[in-house]
Amino acid sequence: MLQLQQLLSGGDLRSVGNVVFIIAQIKSQEDFDELFLYLVHPDQVVVMRAADAIEKIAAESPHI
Repeated sequence: MLQLQQLLSGGDLRSVGNVVFIIAQIKSQEDFDELFLYLVHPDQVVVMRAADAIEKIAAESPHI
């Protein structure tokens, strides 16, 4: 998978960045677990986007 930190970072808190692309890349529990680790990242933008992606994945694909 592409480097998640790079995809999650950049811009400001008002933008969703690459969240739609990230969601499409999460195919397994391991991918989801990797994304979940970014909830404790020091960059608020990364945390916000990781949380946004996790919320959308959980709503759309609860089996992952």
